[in-house]
Amino acid sequence: MHLFEQVMRPMLSTRQLHVLTDRVPKADAVEFRYWVGRYKLNLGNIQQARDLLQLAFNDCSNRSKNKRTILIYLTAASIGCGLAPRPALLSAFNLHAQFGPLIEHIKYGNGAAFERHMNAWMPWFAKFELVLILKEKVTFMIWRTILRRVALITDPVNLRADRDVQISLKLVADALKIGYQDDSYDVDDAQMIVLCVIDQGYARGGVRHVAAMVTKLHIPPPSALTKLAAKPHSHELYHID
Repeated sequence: MHLFEQVMRPMLSTRQLHVLTDRVPKADAVEFRYWVGRYKLNLGNIQQARDLLQLAFNDCSNRSKNKRTILIYLTAASIGCGLAPRPALLSAFNLHAQFGPLIEHIKYGNGAAFERHMNAWMPWFAKFELVLILKEKVTFMIWRTILRRVALITDPVNLRADRDVQISLKLVADALKIGYQDDSYDVDDAQMIVLCVIDQGYARGGVRHVAAMVTKLHIPPPSALTKLAAKPHSHELYHID
């Protein structure tokens, strides 16, 4: 991957990528987008990685063994954007056992189950160099789910109307204890997690320290987390919520 970066860095702008891939056979364009998508994924450019991998997957022949490999990395990138392949697609490529539970744990904010699943499948994810990427992105998505569920209880009208909500850090800490089956979470942990979710762009807002409240917190629905530059077929992806 380091050699790939040195060779391809001058040609990695979005405009140059389109020019390059429009001038080569489809199979070569698929391979090129796959490798650039993986490179972007390793850099943490999740949206760009997802778009490139989606294009590679869409154009890859159904007879190609590489289509499954592309889907593995596309799924990892999509999860970080709040998207997931539908169970039927994962099952068709024999990937539901690996990714299906991850998606469910995000939907329900089940951090403890996520950690158990990652430990159980660690060798498989390590084979594809996805352990660190998934641990980071799925963790942020689980934290975001926990914040939305607390807001759904305490300020449902504003949350459903996609307006700013106000939630207690104490309630966030209690929800973390349940989600991670760990009673050690406190208000300081909750505050750190809220700030991390805001820093990563999964929410907007701030913390009012005196009252231990998260005030004017905006937690957008999953559909607002990503812009689908590379349109999937309607049956392939759905928003995780």
